[in-house]
Amino acid sequence: APPPADGPDAVLVAEGGERLKLIARALKTPATQDGTAADSSGSSARLLGTGLWDDASLQQEPALQGGWFATSPPDLAASFEDRYRAIYGEAPPRIAALAYDAVALAAALAQRPNIAPGQKFSRLALEDPEGYVGYGGIFRLNPNGTAERGLAVLEVTPNGFLTVDPPPERFTTPAGS
Repeated sequence: APPPADGPDAVLVAEGGERLKLIARALKTPATQDGTAADSSGSSARLLGTGLWDDASLQQEPALQGGWFATSPPDLAASFEDRYRAIYGEAPPRIAALAYDAVALAAALAQRPNIAPGQKFSRLALEDPEGYVGYGGIFRLNPNGTAERGLAVLEVTPNGFLTVDPPPERFTTPAGS
């Protein structure tokens, strides 16, 4: 159904876990004139989220059904988590993925044959517009100090996360655009 003419098309909720569930329920439950919850259906605005939504426990939350979120490519994430669990016997903390990507970047730069030894880790080398591949898919460091990632867009369904838009395999736009 199209959103109401006076309401937003989408609402970004950059939260996870129980707080996300509470916020989603509040957004999907309409309020009456006195501020109490009404009985009719809630907002038709699509909820959008971040990688914090990449949590299987959220699939059963009715208020999140149909919501979209950007996250690391599921196949790469699962592969990394399986390897980490096999080595350390537990699920990786979120920071482990960033550490993996930093090491992958250093290894990629060190192995480049066309760059002089003293320039392998220069700013120019780090800002390669082609980017690099890490746990979270492709990423690149831009001359303006920002970073870009090629993320997948997933939809929350009761039967699991559905890939709405797969991650890009390479960057197709100039860096920083």
